[in-house]
Amino acid sequence: LMGGKNAKGEKNLGAMQHLVNVFVRYPSTSWAGDAGKRVEEIRTLLNDELGQNVSFRVTPDQWAKVQKSQLGIARMLVNQKQFEEAADVYVSILTMFPEDMNTPIALSGLAESYMEANNDLYARMTLGHLADRYGLNKKLSAPAGDALLRIASIYGERGKPEIKQELYERFFDNFAGHPRTPNLLLSFGDDRMAEGKYEDALSYYSRVVAKADASPVYFNALLKQSTCYEKLDRKADQIKTLTR
Repeated sequence: LMGGKNAKGEKNLGAMQHLVNVFVRYPSTSWAGDAGKRVEEIRTLLNDELGQNVSFRVTPDQWAKVQKSQLGIARMLVNQKQFEEAADVYVSILTMFPEDMNTPIALSGLAESYMEANNDLYARMTLGHLADRYGLNKKLSAPAGDALLRIASIYGERGKPEIKQELYERFFDNFAGHPRTPNLLLSFGDDRMAEGKYEDALSYYSRVVAKADASPVYFNALLKQSTCYEKLDRKADQIKTLTR
């Protein structure tokens, strides 16, 4: 594991040194992450089970360099339209770094790769995980929500409004505290009201009224909520809303 000397007295590098070289010198290769994990496994084995004193450890900066390099490779593969290969790299990144500040970027890239490869089921599953896991995460909810909306918009541009709608509903359900939520809810409500779908419009305005009373669009949502009640001939609810 740590090397030694052969019969001629020549020093041989051990597994740990070789793995360190791969991890540090070749962060852009698909072997870098695995090499880093194996280095830590060997260090633990030597120190805890074999009574050695190995002080070397992989640093956070070294891990960050590998992650940044791997994310760059995955994005390059997406740009080159090698979507299946890009998905494999993103899965590898998520295996190495299951939860940190770059996780929403990796999950978004993975979903995009699946979408471009016409694997909508896997794309929707990945985005569902993104929404369910990070919607209430104080540090990651903003980038996670932005990533979900980005893919939803692309689906809309690709002529798949049903998937776009599904992803926006996931966003509304999981990212109530996202800064874009109140305005988007109001916009969706306006679209439904323009179509004469007043019950549907109410569902969006009501969410703004219920959860975004500190938003600049709060009073606008109340006013439009009262208009929907008027159109539906629900006078008591209209008066109650206007009174509020």
